[in-house]
Amino acid sequence: MLQQKKLASAIAIAVGASVAALGTATNAGTILFPHIAVSPTVTTVITVMNAGDGWDQNGEKLHYRYYWKPWLDNTYNADDPNTVQVENQCAERNRYLPTSKNDIQTMDIGNVAFGSAGRGVMFLDESVNNDWDNNPVDYSLGANLPGNPAAHRAYLIVDNDDSHFYDDLAGEEIVFEVVNGASWGGQAFQNNEQEDYDFRRFASARYSLVAYMPPDEVTTKFAVTVLDDDMASGPTYGKTAHIGVRVLDPSASTSPGVFDRDENFYSGGIDRPVTCLGAWDIRDLYPDAVVTTPGGGWTNITNYAVRYNVDGIDVYPDRQTAAIFKVEFGDSVDGESVGGIYNNAIYLHPDYFFNGSDSVDEAVVQ
Repeated sequence: MLQQKKLASAIAIAVGASVAALGTATNAGTILFPHIAVSPTVTTVITVMNAGDGWDQNGEKLHYRYYWKPWLDNTYNADDPNTVQVENQCAERNRYLPTSKNDIQTMDIGNVAFGSAGRGVMFLDESVNNDWDNNPVDYSLGANLPGNPAAHRAYLIVDNDDSHFYDDLAGEEIVFEVVNGASWGGQAFQNNEQEDYDFRRFASARYSLVAYMPPDEVTTKFAVTVLDDDMASGPTYGKTAHIGVRVLDPSASTSPGVFDRDENFYSGGIDRPVTCLGAWDIRDLYPDAVVTTPGGGWTNITNYAVRYNVDGIDVYPDRQTAAIFKVEFGDSVDGESVGGIYNNAIYLHPDYFFNGSDSVDEAVVQ
């Protein structure tokens, strides 16, 4: 048995947290770190760069809104479809933290492994222009959460003050698995509207063609963050999406299933739900992956919005609402050891753009 099967306890929370780089927008008013992971062996290092001004609240500050939920297994992905109660929603931790114009702040969000300057702050920040070194200021938003969950997923929104708005707010993240030495990262999503928490335009395409390597050797997961028109509307967030596998034929019809490496089609698949944040393995979406495609293959990953109500589930197949990241990890490829652990993450890109409307239903589909 491959060694990578032993990595599950250390990496299970972390897989799916990587974010591939997205082109930087100008005049960014809010930024979204879409998928953060924290556990006793995993943390996410967040860097925020503020080239404008912050909120004027007894000194310049940025507004940090951290939405999180516990993560132990797949049961935390979504809610019971037989009830309209949102059970696995995210809860918010809300803080105003110091900044200054042209400031850069780097923090260990879980306060797990780094934070040499204290309270999550890294790299000996001298606390001069940005006077952060003042209790109870604490940048480790993912530490000491209510209930002390063993592991959690999160997303983070940061914004500056719209009345002091200048030009740039940007972010980067790196996810570290500190036992085995794995890491990956990318850029935050940027919104060029002041005080706007609508990130739906970053939702992955309706059909995103992806490859997957041999499932018994390489773990392939699809990490999901459900987007909406207001991802910072209050103390909780519980929007839900479904993802699944699809294959398109020349007539543009679709069928659940996958292709192997010899152009053979195998039907089947299960659409899986995610509320707020979650992740599903390729074998969760296509349970016969190992049996029918032991060498791997390809498929399209679809995503669409759903809503629970007293009569069941309303499905909106044309409303793409999830930012999805294909994450691969292991310690060998094609039977050859790589001398350690590798991690790869690919952001599944959008295929539509907004035309200025307030509704995803009115988005222009390309």
